[in-house]
Amino acid sequence: MKNSLASLCILGLAALFTPTLSAAPQDWVEWGYVDGLNPGDSFGSSMLAIGDINNDLFEDYLVASPQSGSYLRLAGELSIHSGQDNSVIASISGSAIGQQMGYSICLLGEHDNDGLLKIAASAPFSNSNNGLFSGLVNIYAFDPVTLSLDLWQEIPGDRPGMMFGVSVAALDNDGDGDLDLAIGSLGDGDILNGGQVLDGSVSFFNVSGLLADDTGTDPKYGVVASKEMFGFATCHADSNGDEALLIGAPFANADNSGAAFHYKPSNPNNMITLQSPLATAGANLGFAVAAGSDITGDGIADFVASAPNTANGSIVTWNNPLQAGLALDGNSNGEKFGYSLAITADSNFDTFADLIVGAPEAGNNAGRFAVHDMSSVAQSVIYENTGSNGQLFGTAVSTGGDLNQSTKSEVLVGAVGENNATGRVYIYSPPEQDTGPIQLDVVGSFEWDTDLQLNATNLAAGGGGQLYWYMGTQAGSSTSAEGYDLDISGNVSLVATTTNPGVMAQYLYTIPDSIPDGQSIVFQVVEDRNGFIRTSTIDGGNVINPGVTMFIDGSQAGATIQVRTKWGIPNSPVYLYASKRTPTGSANNTAPDGNWLLNLRGAKAIGSPGDQSDLIGNFTSTPINVPGSLSGVTAYFQAYDWDFFMPALTRVVQVTFQ
Repeated sequence: MKNSLASLCILGLAALFTPTLSAAPQDWVEWGYVDGLNPGDSFGSSMLAIGDINNDLFEDYLVASPQSGSYLRLAGELSIHSGQDNSVIASISGSAIGQQMGYSICLLGEHDNDGLLKIAASAPFSNSNNGLFSGLVNIYAFDPVTLSLDLWQEIPGDRPGMMFGVSVAALDNDGDGDLDLAIGSLGDGDILNGGQVLDGSVSFFNVSGLLADDTGTDPKYGVVASKEMFGFATCHADSNGDEALLIGAPFANADNSGAAFHYKPSNPNNMITLQSPLATAGANLGFAVAAGSDITGDGIADFVASAPNTANGSIVTWNNPLQAGLALDGNSNGEKFGYSLAITADSNFDTFADLIVGAPEAGNNAGRFAVHDMSSVAQSVIYENTGSNGQLFGTAVSTGGDLNQSTKSEVLVGAVGENNATGRVYIYSPPEQDTGPIQLDVVGSFEWDTDLQLNATNLAAGGGGQLYWYMGTQAGSSTSAEGYDLDISGNVSLVATTTNPGVMAQYLYTIPDSIPDGQSIVFQVVEDRNGFIRTSTIDGGNVINPGVTMFIDGSQAGATIQVRTKWGIPNSPVYLYASKRTPTGSANNTAPDGNWLLNLRGAKAIGSPGDQSDLIGNFTSTPINVPGSLSGVTAYFQAYDWDFFMPALTRVVQVTFQ
């Protein structure tokens, strides 16, 4: 944890607002989690959304394991994970023992259209030729063609104890449209002008397609001899057309209350100290910072800094760097609310971005995180969750991008204490109702022994998981035996479970004659993708007893067919007919062997005329030979089920022989 860099004391502050839930937790889903490889890796110390880098339509993410010894002891490791299945797309380790690469990470993107995705990662405790703990920042390049992650440039700290790379952040420093690199140094200071170690600094490196270079750029330093740790945290701070950097100095002021600063490369000599409502000694405001999106709903990008060492931990939000900030406290004493911060895309459909806050020491180091609606007066909790004892759940938080094609950005939460500090990254998915429900359309006649085609559209584009097809006898709320909330009720049954192909799916349901004539049946589909659940609209109709009905088994010329009738008159004679002539729309053609009328013209009697149906009105003929000469010929069949009281004529059945 970052407070291993210094002893951070804890003093009290009365809560300014009490967070309240504004959305039901069941609307969110713990989509999954990914574990580190070895005890002590600290997998999930930091995470980063990096977009869809392998062109599979799922956005991907980067995870740092700064304590990893997979290559060399404590060298650290970075791994890029697929949003589709969390598998490792590419990884790279630090290059020296004890380097701890990946302490801070940021995304730099491409430069001069070189097609390489740049990622900056730091190792502030690294030793180099410039001395112990001089620090190091590496820029890595991901090639989407080869799916390889390689070292692109190594930038060492200048002097011993500089701890170069305590933070890294991206911004367009030189105005060329590509992102450049800001690097915080914990143990630096303006030495030439009386500065001291721990004053802190931020250096700027302009990045091109060839290299990152600080030539022509001037670092910014903390107040001389303040030991305020200026640059301890940094982030890209403006998305309104003017590049800026938000800088934290958690030990600013004589009482270590801390401070946050707004810096613009276009006006480097006018750095603004953000006005804080906190006046708490040892609060350490600026421990973590987040900015770049409108979270308060005023149409302007906002700024957030944390003070995890008030009684419960606090965060402060500014709408404008010249305005006073608004504070929010955590839930419980000593939970270090604000230890980690990140902004994520709108997760509650109010069009404004939301704030993720980690509190890793909540509940005996179990930890928790919360997503806050900062546009509400109470800065309400949209969703929160807690870890288990010792997990340090919430050590790091990050937006993840749309990892599961829900159209919403997932939230990543690091739990570095999991499994003897192996570390784990949890993935949480907001609700996706804005994609609209799955549309279910049922097509068919609803007659006995006929197929209904159930068409489900607007499924998740990437598919995955299962589809559960349900039938009930009426509309209304119910819960299925599998635990899904449905909009159908009354004798609900699961008729099928199929794999979810994504986009659209079909299922054929044959209506059994055990369902009474006239009974209403209603269908609904549930899409369950690893716990992310969506339900469809409902559709249905009334079951129809079609009366006596003919079925033809077989269509091969030169072979035999069998003719069946169902739902006819018990123990009654059944007469079978066939013709090659197109039938008439009404029964006005006299049968060749009786005084009843048929739809068939020029009908010929087939089978054994007068054979009787069984006790429930069903009939199956003996095999009937089909001449080979009928190959390619379309024939028409009809049956007459007759007795003295209830004559019944079937519909015409058409067969084209093969």
